[in-house]
Amino acid sequence: MADITLVQGNVGKVLTYRMMIPDPVTGQKLVPLDLKDATSIRFRMYSQPGCGTLLGGVGAVVNPPREGIVSYDVADADVAKPGNYFATFEAHFPNDVTVTLPENRYLNVLVMPRLGPAVP
Repeated sequence: MADITLVQGNVGKVLTYRMMIPDPVTGQKLVPLDLKDATSIRFRMYSQPGCGTLLGGVGAVVNPPREGIVSYDVADADVAKPGNYFATFEAHFPNDVTVTLPENRYLNVLVMPRLGPAVP
């Protein structure tokens, strides 16, 4: 089952994702990643897990940053070709620290074929 479903050729959709990490104190339950010091957000989409065609681009932090919510505006290239893709969100911080989530799997992205002509 897809985590994200898109339609070929349909742009303008905004993806949102809550970046959750193990609680830094207890290591137990998941808590939102505090993004207040993040220098950039990236959405990466691959045709094969971790390799193959790389799509995606620059995302944004949704306020308030302590909630760990990021967004990405779907681009033309992301939905040009139908198929199954694998995706992650990255938060970049000072000192070359990158947090990639989810960390134990990829998000499944399904780009469904367009069923009719594009509407201008």
